Amino acid sequence: MSNPLKFLLSFFLIPSIFISAQSEDKILSGFLPVGGKQIELIFILKENQKTIDVPAQYAFDMELTSAEFKGDSLFITLDMMAMKYAGKVHGSIDSISGVYTQGSGSMPLTLFPKKDYKQVSRTQKISPPYPYYTTDVVFKNEEANIDLAGTVTAPDTLGKYPAVILVTGSGPQDRDESLMGHKPFLVIADWLTRNGIVVLRYDDRGIGKSKGNFRAGTTMDFAGDASAALNHLATLNFVDKEKIGVIGHSEGGVIAPIVAVNNPKTRFIINLAGTGVKGRDIIVEQSELLARADSTVNEEYLNLYLDLVTRILDGIMAKPDLAARQIDSVYKSFIESLSPKHKEEIAGKEQFNKQGYFSLATPWFIQFLSLEPTEWLEKVKVPVLALWGSKDLQVPPLQSLKPVEKALIKSGTYYEIEVFESMNHLFQKVVTGGISEYSTTSTTIEPEVLKRMVEFIKKR
Repeated sequence: MSNPLKFLLSFFLIPSIFISAQSEDKILSGFLPVGGKQIELIFILKENQKTIDVPAQYAFDMELTSAEFKGDSLFITLDMMAMKYAGKVHGSIDSISGVYTQGSGSMPLTLFPKKDYKQVSRTQKISPPYPYYTTDVVFKNEEANIDLAGTVTAPDTLGKYPAVILVTGSGPQDRDESLMGHKPFLVIADWLTRNGIVVLRYDDRGIGKSKGNFRAGTTMDFAGDASAALNHLATLNFVDKEKIGVIGHSEGGVIAPIVAVNNPKTRFIINLAGTGVKGRDIIVEQSELLARADSTVNEEYLNLYLDLVTRILDGIMAKPDLAARQIDSVYKSFIESLSPKHKEEIAGKEQFNKQGYFSLATPWFIQFLSLEPTEWLEKVKVPVLALWGSKDLQVPPLQSLKPVEKALIKSGTYYEIEVFESMNHLFQKVVTGGISEYSTTSTTIEPEVLKRMVEFIKKR
């Protein structure tokens, strides 16, 4: 799952942007001052592909969406993020000086050519023409009255085929579950469809072409969206109604059993790095493991950080209806407990930034903290495949596997469990499992994991 405490990882929301480049390929770079740091934005403008990289955020190969050169100026806008950039081009793009605006805040941004920049390679890029049928669809979550948009891929020969929906992890995700230069759901959909399986993947509510308000949604709301996707899949005449399933990644692995329990059309589920304990315990564990994956971590300040995180999470859970007030109160108490030396040394450090913690006072996060995945797994009556990577530091199998297996034994359903050696939360082969490896690893998802899913589905 996406780390609910993203700001602790120095994430700054940099929107996807599109630049209508001039005839030759160009790479432009500029720096934004964010949280006392200089965050570099790198625009790669090729004739057939236009992307942005933000190395400090481990974000690479993000597709761009709208902008153009007009005379001696460059104009960029992104309505979804309330972002715009206007810059004046000097010389033959020797530099572009302008202003970057997002929401109500603005700051200067000057772009310069960066000809020696080397992009991170990707070994599983999927692009047309596809050897199968593909179409964009819109379907409705009737209960929430929200239209959701997605893509269906299917074998291009007549017949009835097994089918799945793909459910993303936490945080706003598009239909490809795009993150850090990878598109895991595009890779999964391509592999499954090439092996005779219909796939529906969709943008989260309020993201991409889907309607609704993502920030106001909870895990249970997102389960309703997934159920609507399953219902739509069941209407397609090339789908075998007796072989429809749900593949959920991370938080999607929590949503999958909820859908299976509530929607009788579900015939199987595949849980990719799904949690087996409540969100509060996941966050505490992953916060420590991810920090320790950084060899430069300071033990003294790690303990302070974990103390603060634990206090705030427990404070929210104690009075969820007063989450913001609890965060304020707990934070003040924490600061008052520090020595003058520690107060001075943590000042300005992002992981101790009070404002960042207020972003946790959302309906989703409050529900996520106390949601027990095993309560739903115990009710599942369809076959389950649960997979993890041994180096997953976001949903570590040592914490989640046993509770998941215990719940499935109690349910009495058929299940298979496997932990893939040396793989992380995205099922990439890695060394440490740290966040930085997500973007620097060229493979998006290991083929052996894809093969394992096909094998399970074909047995149904």
